[in-house]
Amino acid sequence: MVSLFEPTNELKVTKSQAYYLAAEWHDKQAALCATIEADEPRIEARIRERAGEAARHHRASAAGLRLVAIEFRRKALNEPTH
Repeated sequence: MVSLFEPTNELKVTKSQAYYLAAEWHDKQAALCATIEADEPRIEARIRERAGEAARHHRASAAGLRLVAIEFRRKALNEPTH
């Protein structure tokens, strides 16, 4: 019998894909923020500084989400199927 509280391998893989998709979103946001940070002639220093902080935040979030995605995938691959 399948437990409602014990995720199946398929659910773990799906969760892994969802976390990876969220990481890709953070990568896109980081790239946009980095572009704003680098746009010195048109954007004032205070906004560029905040964009740089946002880019670092998004890169860190993407890295953390990828670690979780890898852990879900690893658990799904290493658990025996019933």
